[in-house]
Amino acid sequence: MTETTRAETPTAEAQAAETRFSYSYAQLYAFTLVLFIPAIWLVGLQDTYAFDAPYLATMTIPPLVAFFASVVAHEGWTGTRQIGRSLLLGASSMVLGGAVFLSLAWLIAFLGPALESREWGGIQLGIVIVFGLLALPLLVTAARQVRPGGRARVATALACVAAIAVIAGTAYLTMRGGSVPITETLRKDQASYLVGAVIWYIPAYALVGTVLRRVGVV
Repeated sequence: MTETTRAETPTAEAQAAETRFSYSYAQLYAFTLVLFIPAIWLVGLQDTYAFDAPYLATMTIPPLVAFFASVVAHEGWTGTRQIGRSLLLGASSMVLGGAVFLSLAWLIAFLGPALESREWGGIQLGIVIVFGLLALPLLVTAARQVRPGGRARVATALACVAAIAVIAGTAYLTMRGGSVPITETLRKDQASYLVGAVIWYIPAYALVGTVLRRVGVV
């Protein structure tokens, strides 16, 4: 009996850890993507690819705010130290996450034709599959929050549902073969930021941020 219990315990602990990791990743991904949508709208009010201070602030503030919201939702409010901790972890995640998605720069070769294409093809199908895989942990996390819980669970569930809607909308705008490509619906920088955010640098940011938080960097 004792040996059986010992054999089962690591598995249970591993499953719990996996669930917590998945939850943290989905939470950070969802909060970041939801906050990124108004930022993309604000980008449209500025010059295309301006890269001045307001333009860069519009793109960098949402991930930092999302990390803070994720930490508070995950841990509850524990004091003002969380603000500095969130900023440090968020900035570190952006830098390291940037390195991750830059290492996958070859994806541009597939994203470009997919964004410009007017016809359905293998590239579009592949990206739709990627959209589906990205939405899956959000769907699972949202479903797990549908039970009695605090406001953090409700906020996480709502953020995941909203993020899934953004993913679905982005997939539709990108994949509607034979119709108007996304680059003719949104401004070119807005289109690239939206698609890139959904399938590229927000997943990298959420992954790195979750790892940093889980290993207790701060």
